[in-house]
Amino acid sequence: MVYRNLKADKIRKRISHYFGLQPIVLESWITSLTLLRNACCHHSRVWNKVSSIMSVSPRRIAHSTNRPTSYTLG
Repeated sequence: MVYRNLKADKIRKRISHYFGLQPIVLESWITSLTLLRNACCHHSRVWNKVSSIMSVSPRRIAHSTNRPTSYTLG
């Protein structure tokens, strides 16, 4: 939840725009992924389960040319 706790709105906007999303959309996705991660780590059931928090769908996804197109582990 570090993203949500950032004081400067300008920083949140820069991070979300890097991924081509609006800040509210990125925050909702991060929250959903955090809840999923916590459920998995605490051995909760994650299938056939209705989430109390719904992710926001983006109106459009902007494509940025300044970020890498592929990621490697290593």
